[in-house]
Amino acid sequence: MGNGGFSGGQIIGRDDKSITIQLRAPDQNTDNGSGGQQQGGSKIIFISDSTQVMKAVSGSLKDLSVGQTVTAMGISNPDGSITAQTIQIRPAAPELR
Repeated sequence: MGNGGFSGGQIIGRDDKSITIQLRAPDQNTDNGSGGQQQGGSKIIFISDSTQVMKAVSGSLKDLSVGQTVTAMGISNPDGSITAQTIQIRPAAPELR
């Protein structure tokens, strides 16, 4: 994928061309694809008709909604956003008690 970007989190906003995800909190650090660790905050993920959306069954851009947890992979942009090539919808994490 060349200049790849990888990010995951809960969708907190959506329009026809992008989704915005809430990144995992520092206690849930994961590699963000650029060698660093995600430190919370949010990230814009650009989407298009060529973006594959994967779930247990075939998905589409219409399946992306606020509140879902997703993992996006694609091209990292200079401003820190990602142009998605694929998005995987993740099941909600169970609440810890």
